[in-house]
Amino acid sequence: QCRYWTFTKCTFVNAAFTNSGYTFTNTAGTPFDLTVSKCIFACGYGLWIRNTKHSASYDIGVNISDCLCYGINNASQPVFYFDSTGSGTDGNGAKIFNCTLHGTSISNQLTSTTTPLQVTNCLGVLASTFFVGSATSAASVITNCRYPNSSVSNATVTNSSSLGVIGLDFSQSMLGASIGMPIPSPYDN
Repeated sequence: QCRYWTFTKCTFVNAAFTNSGYTFTNTAGTPFDLTVSKCIFACGYGLWIRNTKHSASYDIGVNISDCLCYGINNASQPVFYFDSTGSGTDGNGAKIFNCTLHGTSISNQLTSTTTPLQVTNCLGVLASTFFVGSATSAASVITNCRYPNSSVSNATVTNSSSLGVIGLDFSQSMLGASIGMPIPSPYDN
């Protein structure tokens, strides 16, 4: 098993557009220790994280930050997809922050609430769905995100907004204590 993968300033493109781009599977109870930073995704199922269940919940050790994600061909395929295999208890605890999703979404099918998946400071545009969680809404936490005209299901949502496109700047200002917050970009200009 490989651990401690780090992808920085990479481009992920799935030529088939309908299959998983990159699948990671771990050994039960062992974190992935996967870090993805400042990357561009142009694919459905860009990262498919398959967590192997264990006798107890554990932090799966996945950090995704400052990425730009484009849904290609089929917006119903999430760019980041988390699920599990085997029997026992899910791990959880991935952290996704400062990402921009264009025509794609995030899906978390893990159910552990010990260390919930966290989506923070992300922007989702031109997709009907921003986030789909498991049946256990406490397994996913959405904080400080903007997803105009998109939906979020089965997640704990705080300080976030789904106002329409014309409300994007307004929601940024209102949720940022009347101070306009810059929309994150994966690269410095």
